[in-house]
Amino acid sequence: MVPDCFRKIGEDDENGRPRGGRFVTIFLMVMQLFVSGLKWAVIKLKRDCVQVLELAENAARDNKKTSIVLRHIQLAVRNDEELSKLLEDVTIVNGDVIPNIHNLLLPKKVGGSSKPSADED
Repeated sequence: MVPDCFRKIGEDDENGRPRGGRFVTIFLMVMQLFVSGLKWAVIKLKRDCVQVLELAENAARDNKKTSIVLRHIQLAVRNDEELSKLLEDVTIVNGDVIPNIHNLLLPKKVGGSSKPSADED
């Protein structure tokens, strides 16, 4: 039997409970929650990285390239709604700009369809 003064905090006492009482129990529960939260965060980051790489691969394939460059990552992130919202304040260096022409600047269609409508009889 080891005297109490030589036991470490967190070791079990004679009844199998951790020494230090409620504080140690709460501390151990908080540590378990922290570790499970870290596991969740790592899983989410891994899923997001895989999604970005998959979209960047598609962008590279659309541009007939065999390797992914920062431009493809920029296109992938900005064209995806969730990733664009998540990374809205992030600047991707050498990512260039996303091609976007405002609808007002596009030429208007001249004329209409060549078929007469059925209501014009």
